[in-house]
Amino acid sequence: MLIRSRQQLLWNREQERMGKTSEAAVYRAFINVMKKKTKKMNEGWSDKYKKSIDCNNPKGFSQRAHCQGKKKTFKEFMGD
Repeated sequence: MLIRSRQQLLWNREQERMGKTSEAAVYRAFINVMKKKTKKMNEGWSDKYKKSIDCNNPKGFSQRAHCQGKKKTFKEFMGD
């Protein structure tokens, strides 16, 4: 119930901000805004972060897995 009321509140704010009156238009605008926010949150590791990982001394499981995958693709590229 809390999530639904929060979504309704956001939807109403978008409606006021966009100055739209049609419910379908307001809902479409709200959905598009939420898609952008979700996409931004799910971007994952940046290229800068990936390059900064020291594969000789990975820190944690995720970095170790990243380095193993990097080694695997390198071996496939070289033809071993």
